[in-house]
Amino acid sequence: MDPFFSLSLQSDSNTSFLRAARAGNIDKVLEFLKGGVDISTCNQNGLNALHLAAKEGHEELVEELLERGAPVDSATKKGNTALHIASLAGQREVARLLVKRGADVNAQSQSGFTPLYMAAQENHLDVVRYLLENGGNQSIATEDGFTPLAIALQQGHNSVVSLLLEHDTKGKVRLPALHIAARKDDTKSAALLLQNDHNADVQSKVRKGGRDESLHFSHNQFLISFVLSYFISLFYLIYLSSDLAIYLHIYFFSRDLYVSLLELIDVFCVLLFLYNDWIIWYCKNFSVWDQ
Repeated sequence: MDPFFSLSLQSDSNTSFLRAARAGNIDKVLEFLKGGVDISTCNQNGLNALHLAAKEGHEELVEELLERGAPVDSATKKGNTALHIASLAGQREVARLLVKRGADVNAQSQSGFTPLYMAAQENHLDVVRYLLENGGNQSIATEDGFTPLAIALQQGHNSVVSLLLEHDTKGKVRLPALHIAARKDDTKSAALLLQNDHNADVQSKVRKGGRDESLHFSHNQFLISFVLSYFISLFYLIYLSSDLAIYLHIYFFSRDLYVSLLELIDVFCVLLFLYNDWIIWYCKNFSVWDQ
């Protein structure tokens, strides 16, 4: 037989095999396997039958492939495993099956993505909950420094954020996420991180006379609040000045300490911005203002 013709037939069989896996056609998949198709056959992106079946939620086929020796943690060219793909697609039952069969819950792709990160990114709350309850580590960051909490904040997935915060009992991921919120001037996300009840709405209420009252500012208080915010903003701009940054870096600090200081200043500025109303209220009630 012409070797080129033989290669063409093999290529067609591989393509049809992967197509059957994506469609969840177990009979066809088994037929191709009996005909000699390699169970690890993949397409140009490194996606094999297990990956495709996991993506589409074909739980029965996933189990069949695993029973027949498909490596549970085989990775695509980008380093994604079947658990990454199932988590990204929101396929909770497939994710459960993969974990039960020994999949690495904290496997990282080439970019540092974990299954938990992918589920958080796509707002798949049930998958996030399952992974957290089965060893998912939300402290693992991508190569860009993003954690599952940080990406959920960026995407505005508040239910996922609240769930992640509930499991962050030691506060390991809260401060890095707050730093990212500070960099983006995202006060809503920062407030969500700072609220004990994980409520995204910034509640500016105080107890007065036995009842909750919203803060109301007099004309003078408004001016003071404005001036305070102005100087906070000015301070923020000054520290970002490249000349000053270089000067401090060269003459005073090591690189690690220098970067850490800038991160702390970021967080400090956001805290001041969020709570300048409270500062005004405190000064009003515990000083000689308006007396």
